[in-house]
Amino acid sequence: MLRGGKKLQNDFLSLSYQKHLPGSPSNHLRLGIVVPKRILHKASARNKIKRWVREAFRQAKPGLETGYDLVVQLRYLPEYIDFEVVKNMLRFLFAKSGLLK
Repeated sequence: MLRGGKKLQNDFLSLSYQKHLPGSPSNHLRLGIVVPKRILHKASARNKIKRWVREAFRQAKPGLETGYDLVVQLRYLPEYIDFEVVKNMLRFLFAKSGLLK
């Protein structure tokens, strides 16, 4: 995902993160989301997961360090997934990475 970056993962999500390159604005965060077709075949289901990840990121953003590029990738889709599960998994990855203030 990000060359030279770091990668963390839990059972369902993977988080890759890297400091912005020199010369780019360092006061914001950029987010990329990957939901592979091999996991979710329907575009509507992929878009729903992306919306959940964007919303969980939006809620966590005030407590995150700035100046990073982030990529979140879905690794596996459990049957019981909902927004709260995605939010908790993403917060866990942010805490484990040290991106939380």
